[in-house]
Amino acid sequence: MAAVNPMGAMVTNNKRTTNNVLLGCVLLLLQVGCVTTTQNGKKIDEDKVVAAQIGLAKAYIQSGKAGQARPPLEKALEYDSRSGEAYSVLAMVNQLEGENELAEKSFRKAISYSDEPSDVHNNYGAFLYAQGRYEEALEQLDKAASNVYYPKRSYSYQNMGLVALKLGKKTEAQHYFEKGLRLNKRLPRAYFELAEIFFQQKKYTQAKEHYEQFKKLSRQNARSLLLGVQIAKVFQDNDVAASYGLMLKKMYPGSEELKQYQGLLSNEE
Repeated sequence: MAAVNPMGAMVTNNKRTTNNVLLGCVLLLLQVGCVTTTQNGKKIDEDKVVAAQIGLAKAYIQSGKAGQARPPLEKALEYDSRSGEAYSVLAMVNQLEGENELAEKSFRKAISYSDEPSDVHNNYGAFLYAQGRYEEALEQLDKAASNVYYPKRSYSYQNMGLVALKLGKKTEAQHYFEKGLRLNKRLPRAYFELAEIFFQQKKYTQAKEHYEQFKKLSRQNARSLLLGVQIAKVFQDNDVAASYGLMLKKMYPGSEELKQYQGLLSNEE
C-alpha cells in the first residue's frame, strides 16, 4: 500500500549536501537565545523551539536516521506536551523502528491533540493496513476522506480502495478508486487497480483506457506487465503482448507473474 508520506510535502533526497544544509538550518534555529517576550500569554521562544525540534526530527528521518529523531521530539514535547505534530512525527519514528505499540499510542495522541487531524487519520489508517487490521484502517481513512477541506483526501480514497480489495469488497473498492480519481487525475495505483477490476468484469475497453493512464504516470511492475499482456491479447495486439512478456522475463525472473505468463503461452500451444 502506498501510504501518503507523513512528512507531507517533504520529499526524500539522498544527496548529502541537501541534508547537511537542512540540518544546518534547523541547528541554527536551535542556537537562537531564549526570548522572554510574550504574546497572548505564551512565550514566543517556546513555539520556535518546538518547531525547530520537530524540523530537526523530520530532517533526520528524511536523511535515513530515524533513530536520531527521537531526542528532538522528546525535547519538543517537554516544551509542549500537547503538540499533535510532534506526536505524529513520533508515531512515524516508532513505526520505522518496528515499535508498533508505541506507534499506535503516538497516533492516538496526535489525533487527540491536533486541531485538524485528517493527515494523522490517513497515516494511522496506512499503519493499521500494514498490520492487517483492515476494518480499523478503513474507519481511519474514512475520517480523513470525509473532510472536504483535506488536500490529500484523494489519496485517502485510493487507500480505502486498497483496503476494500483486501476485504474482498471489489464493488466498494471500485467506488473508492473512482472517487479518488475524480479528485485527482494523477493516481497511478487507482488507475491500475481499476484496470484490473474492469478486466475481470470483461469491460476490456475501460480496462485498456485505465491501463494506458497508469502507464503514463508510473513505471511498470510485474503485475502491470502481466495485465498488459492479458489486455493486449484480448485486442489481438500480439507484438505488444510479446514485448510485455519479454520485459517480464528480463525484469522479473522467477516471479509468480512470469509463471502465469508462461502458463498463458502453454495454453495457446
